[in-house]
Amino acid sequence: DELAATVNPGHAKKPAPHRKPGIPVVGTQLVRVWNGGRYEVLVTRDGFEFEGRPYKSLTAITKVITGTHWNGPKFFGLRDGKGDAQ
Repeated sequence: DELAATVNPGHAKKPAPHRKPGIPVVGTQLVRVWNGGRYEVLVTRDGFEFEGRPYKSLTAITKVITGTHWNGPKFFGLRDGKGDAQ
């Protein structure tokens, strides 16, 4: 963004979206092996990417994977059983 601003002074930096505590930094790859499958999720600036599609939440991705509602951060090992960030 800084380089873009020097080349194009009209470049406006997009503010980073608010992130919940415990969500990894942009570029982190989350991996979960479940029911014989390996599932990889990329943390992006606007949320997450799974199988080339953007998602706003890990819970939405977890529902695609499992077919039912699960807590996404817990499913990917970001929270313990008590809901605390790991």
